Amino acid sequence: MSCPRNKNGRRSDWFYTIGANIICMASFEKFVQQVKKLSGFERIPQHTHKVALSSALETVSSELTKTPDRRIRTPFDLPIAKGSIKKEDLEKWGVQPIELGGLHDRDGTLIVSTGHPVSTGYDWPDNTYDLYSPSQKFARDANYLADKRRDYKQPFHIHNHPPTPEASSRSGPIGRIERERAAPSWSDLIHSPVELIMADMILTKSSVILYKFKSYEHKREVLSDKQAYQENSMTENLNMLRSREVIIAEIPFSDPRINAVLDFMNGVTTWEETRQKIVGT
Repeated sequence: MSCPRNKNGRRSDWFYTIGANIICMASFEKFVQQVKKLSGFERIPQHTHKVALSSALETVSSELTKTPDRRIRTPFDLPIAKGSIKKEDLEKWGVQPIELGGLHDRDGTLIVSTGHPVSTGYDWPDNTYDLYSPSQKFARDANYLADKRRDYKQPFHIHNHPPTPEASSRSGPIGRIERERAAPSWSDLIHSPVELIMADMILTKSSVILYKFKSYEHKREVLSDKQAYQENSMTENLNMLRSREVIIAEIPFSDPRINAVLDFMNGVTTWEETRQKIVGT
């Protein structure tokens, strides 16, 4: 459909009075779709079929058995049904051999996304961090979706840290002298929004760690020395984050307070109510 024109080939006068949003609706809609496509808006999926978190974790486990090195070669998202999160699910999530990130989509659905065994990115090659390589376009687009969701106001962001070898390179084998990575990584802290996400969580095999910056100034102050943070031990970083009041609480799965966390994740209580139950402030 094109905009109406008179016999001289010029747009009719009445076109200007009625407005382009009525006469040129088809053209306008096409323009809107082009803008959405260029901005990445269309690439954010709208989820309709939701599953229990336990079912989602079973799907991940099933997919991991299809490759000899237990990797997800083609990343995918799993929308989680509201109210389906149980303590047993968090325990199972905490011991996954790959990193699974959970963020809310625009409709409030918790989206669990598959990732890399030792990285927050999707299945990046072990020998490079070149996110802009043409061969990694799909992975780059997939990671873009995860980052895009951080632009929306979220009740929480949650992910696990897979066990890693105590002394090996990033590309080293999984399974030798494994240790928990309970402290937020530098990347976790850098990408932890101050206002848009109310609480960040890390799952380990034994607990859930909740952390949050008080303000942008607090974040800049705490993260003033990247090299020191990356060279310190996990224990040193956790102690520093506790002393600087970034760590809200570390709650073992055996702690009754885990029920308050579950209520928050299932949308039963607000973050303010949950924090009061956890730390009393």
